[in-house]
Amino acid sequence: MRQKTLYYYRMHHDQLDRMCAEHPQILLLDLHSFSDEIVPDDRLCQDRRTPDICLGVDEQFTPERLASAAESILWANGFTTARNYPYSGSLVPGTVLSRRIHCDCASIMLEWNRRVYYDENDTPDADRIHHIQRIIRQIADACVTLN
Repeated sequence: MRQKTLYYYRMHHDQLDRMCAEHPQILLLDLHSFSDEIVPDDRLCQDRRTPDICLGVDEQFTPERLASAAESILWANGFTTARNYPYSGSLVPGTVLSRRIHCDCASIMLEWNRRVYYDENDTPDADRIHHIQRIIRQIADACVTLN
């Protein structure tokens, strides 16, 4: 199983590196989900509820205007957010980090709490998922116009 996982990991990161080589500017929306039940205890603040969406930001690769635009759109849609809680950071391709390839890369992680797309029977809700897809498109469209 480990070999298979590493194969897909490397394949994914090789694709990211190729994209950076082919495009001088990249907006990377790093999408994940989490469940309150599996957040490690060392990442939880006892007096703080987990947000609907964790915005993972990186000091170097997440411009403030990108994080603010994403927050505004999420708030307008009724979601709670927190930056870098309970998870932090965002994916940045290795070729950008190592400066092997010059690429203007902006990255933000949108980590969705399962409770925003699961129904009361603990199953994914298609309508909620479609709503989230529309919001992600709004964020991408808004961020593209930030430059």
